Amino acid sequence: MKFSLLLTELKVFTRAITSLGKLGDDIFFECNCDELSLRCVNSTRSAFAVVSFKCCFFENNSKLTDSDVRFKLNTKTCCKVFKQTMAWDKTLQQCKIRFDNNNDRLIIQFFQRYGIVKTYNLSVIECDSLEAVYDIKNSTS
Repeated sequence: MKFSLLLTELKVFTRAITSLGKLGDDIFFECNCDELSLRCVNSTRSAFAVVSFKCCFFENNSKLTDSDVRFKLNTKTCCKVFKQTMAWDKTLQQCKIRFDNNNDRLIIQFFQRYGIVKTYNLSVIECDSLEAVYDIKNSTS
């Protein structure tokens, strides 16, 4: 999994991370060749949310993945890394995110003006797919 985001796309991605962070303790990442899905469920398993990004959302030279990649990250960690600041508009140029299969790490790099690069190496937890199980017939609303 390897993709890059420009500033406008990064703002949308950050809002998605922040929104999911308000729901649960972990954010589940599922990446295949067509899309990247961010999923979250609350602690009582009564609320579930999914945000999907198609491959056309990312920069043109991005490559999502050849095989399915699934892992989860702590919500607080994600929110701290993707915390949007006022300086982003003036300094941030690009964000690159890649998954290192060998070390089970998510590497996030923020490229800023004047050659400054902020790099985060986040340890990930492997997990199974997270799906909502419900019956539409039994739902009243």
